[in-house]
Amino acid sequence: NLKSFGQRVFPSYDLTKADVVVGIGADFLSGWGSTNENTWQYAVRRNPENLSRHWQFEARMSLTGANADERVMIRPSQVPAIVIALYDAVARKMGGAAIGGGAVEGLGDRIEKCASELVAAKGKSVVLCGHNDEGTQTIVNGINVLLGNYGSTIDLADHTNFFQGDDNAVQQLVKDMNAGSIGALFIAGVNPVYTLPNGAEFAAGLGKVGLSVSFSAHADETASKCSTIFPDHHWLESWNDHMPKPGHYALSQPTINPLFNTRQWPASLLTWSGVTGNYHDHVKATFGTFADWSRSVEEGGAAVAKNALAPNAAGDTIATAVVTPAAPAAFAGDLAAAAISAKKSTEGAGAWEVEVYTSEGIGSGLHANNPWLQELPDPITKVTWDNYVGMAPADLLELTGKKHVRDLRIGEQEKAYVVRVTANGVTLELPAVPVPGQTPRTVSVALGYGRGANGEDVGRAASLRDPNGNLTVIGKSAYPMTRIANGTVSYSAVNGTLENTGARYEMGLTQTQLTGMDRHSIIKETTIGTWRAHDPRGAKDSKNGYNEKVMLAVHEDVNHDGHIDARDKVPATEVDLWGDHPVEQVGHHWGMSIDLNACNGCGACITACHSENNVPVVGKDEVRRSRDMHWLRLDRYYSSDMTHEVGKAQGMGKIDRYLAMEEPSASPSVFFMPVMCQHCDHAPCETVCPVAATSHSNEGLNMMAYNRCIGTRYCANNCPYKVRRFNWFNYVTEQFGEVNPAWDELGRLVLNPDVVVRSRGVIEKCSLCVQRIQEVKLTAKKAGRPVKDGEVQTACSTACGTGAIVFGDLNDANSKVAARFKDERAYFMLEEIGVKPNVSYLAKVWNREEPPAIAAVTEEAHH
Repeated sequence: NLKSFGQRVFPSYDLTKADVVVGIGADFLSGWGSTNENTWQYAVRRNPENLSRHWQFEARMSLTGANADERVMIRPSQVPAIVIALYDAVARKMGGAAIGGGAVEGLGDRIEKCASELVAAKGKSVVLCGHNDEGTQTIVNGINVLLGNYGSTIDLADHTNFFQGDDNAVQQLVKDMNAGSIGALFIAGVNPVYTLPNGAEFAAGLGKVGLSVSFSAHADETASKCSTIFPDHHWLESWNDHMPKPGHYALSQPTINPLFNTRQWPASLLTWSGVTGNYHDHVKATFGTFADWSRSVEEGGAAVAKNALAPNAAGDTIATAVVTPAAPAAFAGDLAAAAISAKKSTEGAGAWEVEVYTSEGIGSGLHANNPWLQELPDPITKVTWDNYVGMAPADLLELTGKKHVRDLRIGEQEKAYVVRVTANGVTLELPAVPVPGQTPRTVSVALGYGRGANGEDVGRAASLRDPNGNLTVIGKSAYPMTRIANGTVSYSAVNGTLENTGARYEMGLTQTQLTGMDRHSIIKETTIGTWRAHDPRGAKDSKNGYNEKVMLAVHEDVNHDGHIDARDKVPATEVDLWGDHPVEQVGHHWGMSIDLNACNGCGACITACHSENNVPVVGKDEVRRSRDMHWLRLDRYYSSDMTHEVGKAQGMGKIDRYLAMEEPSASPSVFFMPVMCQHCDHAPCETVCPVAATSHSNEGLNMMAYNRCIGTRYCANNCPYKVRRFNWFNYVTEQFGEVNPAWDELGRLVLNPDVVVRSRGVIEKCSLCVQRIQEVKLTAKKAGRPVKDGEVQTACSTACGTGAIVFGDLNDANSKVAARFKDERAYFMLEEIGVKPNVSYLAKVWNREEPPAIAAVTEEAHH
């Protein structure tokens, strides 16, 4: 943006205004840009009433790509050519001049279609690119300028204050350090020895710096090389202020006194500079120049003038009277030079290409010592406690000699194949995981793993014990595979090689099945065209509805044709084994609704549930044995090219059809579904417990009495949703000390005192955060008023950044959850079994057309 507009800033994006969103290697829902903002804004426009259109060009199946309406598989080396081709297509359609030289074999039609949709949404579209190359980004800026997106979906004035690093400046620092030109170096909040492509050079340079000071809380890869360590407070022990955007001033305050003899690093700098007072006083004094302190502490921040806290001309003090930034200047990017530079960044493409990325849980590696995040399943592959080489299933089949993707399934009995991947002169041996949607001849490896590989102290949970009791590092670091290209860090390598080592490796996955097996009672999705027809249940005696009413055969002549046969059916909701519990219109009837259009599969709800409900962490080996304790899971289903209709049209028998359905598409559609205890009004778990440890409340909750449970696990066997978890061990003992934070006195501080810690031999499950329900009920009772809609929030609904999860009282006809239960998209999972859940789902609506080939075969089968 400096060369394009004269402003060295990262712009703000407003996806709520975008009718068409195009991502090119930009995983903007997970790790690219201002993810929290992107996620919320994106979800706003995924409502079918105002559904945006999302294109994604990428090599690996990212979280963002899994949510795209149109996903195009590409190789990382093709990004510059795709960007140029897209610019040229848009320019031609708008009567402008093309750059030229952007032809991409096999993708011309998709790029043309994408360009047509962008032009049709001129001023209401946005193109985002994750390729970390100046030339490529300049061309992307040019596309957005052509489309008139600046000032609408893109804002340079209200820019984000994140992402201000300068790769060139860092590389110059490394050179200066090794030349002995740096006398003192202070390092705060970063770990360059671990994260830089040339981290070894940085480490060598530290030895030539007179004074090197780290403020890390651990003697990590960088701190262990420094001459002095002054441990920083944890952020929950600290006062801090933030300005994420001009005009947005935020405060964070400590929630606990410091546990160790540490000091906040800005306070250290103030002390060494001879400034009196503590850091809290400094923050308060600065803040008090433009906002009310007490009110801001209460609200967590304040809206201030956009020019507040801008640096003065000297850049060394705070100025409060700087002119507000003007509108962006005219686009000044040299597109011809940018195209040459962009193509140069991916020269020399070989047989294999490697892309490294930040994972949803561990991220850059900063949180590698957080066991909650290590045990958070990857949203796509469902792998925990490891990084791996993501490969196209066809490539892995060829490498291993297997015939079917189902033969590559990794579980308790099946180990992963270990492959050797080399890129930029660096070789890693890692397990290979098949990832449908990965571009053939490309592989992907997550960053953030391999912490403490040389014995550095990076925190207790960043390692595991092998079968011999030895501590082992989790995964391998992929940072050495990154490189400096055109002055910036490149996160892809185009000159890779790959081979099978013949070794096998145990992995812990929380889900081993791949597809939904054409089960429409679980997965309900449709296209925007079908949804707009407003025929959710289908016409009478037809199969064309996306949310058909579930019917059950009964032994009565309900259709009055004089015969009792399979055609005599009634809605499943009208069939009861026994009378309903007395919750209708009496007191509260708690329920939850999950909008599958808003849910993007990020998994924040899983970690929030862990934190709120003291859910134990069990470690990789127990996950491998399917003993994970997550109360809430996020099922991921890939689409398959095979359906019952397609199979019947091809003359396939039922067994062959089901076998074929296990095979995911090469470029599949992805469906995410959060699943927790459904709190069924006719709960099958309640009827089989021999000691009445599980029962139903008069408010619609399925409850557990832990001290009554004797561990028969009959309830888990009888649960159709498989959401009950059994404590095979006392997970708070030293046996699980490396993975479970709650086994010692310090770690127990993480426990929620409002939730009991369960012991060995006891079943546990989602309680719909009953402790939160009781807290709000008591608050309302003391105030002499009823509970307000939205006042009770479960941990998962609080953490959900998209508003997908809504919780409330179904007996309140005006509540949001009651309205969702009546929505035409609402359905209950496995409704045909008649358990009457209190959790409903809103069917997924895609902004896409039905695939022509499948549509034609389906139509033929109907005739």
